[in-house]
Amino acid sequence: MSDKPNWARANQLRNVASRSERRFWTVLRGDQMGVRFRRQYPVPPFTLDFYCPELKLNIELDGEQHNLEEDAMRDAQLKASGIEVIRIPSLEIWDDSRLTEIGDHIWRRVQELKTESPTKVHPS
Repeated sequence: MSDKPNWARANQLRNVASRSERRFWTVLRGDQMGVRFRRQYPVPPFTLDFYCPELKLNIELDGEQHNLEEDAMRDAQLKASGIEVIRIPSLEIWDDSRLTEIGDHIWRRVQELKTESPTKVHPS
């Protein structure tokens, strides 16, 4: 596996985003969370669904195709690199009230991380 970011693959994944990914992106896009998230962001050897480099916070939207064992190994590798992972089952984002709850949870976690390490966050 390469340790170089695969930007071409990341661009390809952004261009073929699922309906669930597009819907969830409406919660994270811009600076709604007080920080910027990036879609399909390469962190070798992975491409992360929604990543905030400033806070090292990754949000994974899990569809039916996800393998729990592989996800656990991937999460452990990311954690060892200092990246926190929040996993969300993609079916949950289709319930409007649940989507709001998820957005609130992420916002609270972002605020906690900003408070824990304010030097990580740079003004845009």
